[in-house]
Amino acid sequence: MSSLSRRVGKRRVQSEGTIALRIGELRRLVAEAPRLQDVGDYFHEHLVTDDAFMALSQPASHDTLLAMARGIVRTALAPGEEVDSRLLRVAGHALWHGMSLHSCGLMVEIIYFDDVKTCVIVTADFTGARQHQLRFTVDEAMTAADAESMRMVSATVRGRARGES
Repeated sequence: MSSLSRRVGKRRVQSEGTIALRIGELRRLVAEAPRLQDVGDYFHEHLVTDDAFMALSQPASHDTLLAMARGIVRTALAPGEEVDSRLLRVAGHALWHGMSLHSCGLMVEIIYFDDVKTCVIVTADFTGARQHQLRFTVDEAMTAADAESMRMVSATVRGRARGES
């Protein structure tokens, strides 16, 4: 059973104070976790399964963040176009989260804190066999058009270097 399958199904309701503490821990993990899989695991185990947290998450738009994530996925992992995306924002906590689907068969989960300008994306193919995690900073001065034309010089994914030669 994949970790994503184990995460689905358990629902609970936490107090606002507990949610704030857990968002604080998620912020720390996004900025500092040495093992990026821990970010996605924590997010799903402690927040997404909570109806009160999901009620705080409202649809929002952040074109630059989506453009950066798109560019990173396209350059570091697989060619293909984004076919659908959805971002949610948790007001008062500087947290954005959501997902995008790509024509190359990747699902991309996005977890971003705009107060620390750091994002973690977790990608998986539809079989769950391939997973990657990447952390990057977001330059809020950059426009979505700038982000679309951005090129990654290099990246290491599963121990293999990728990028321009």
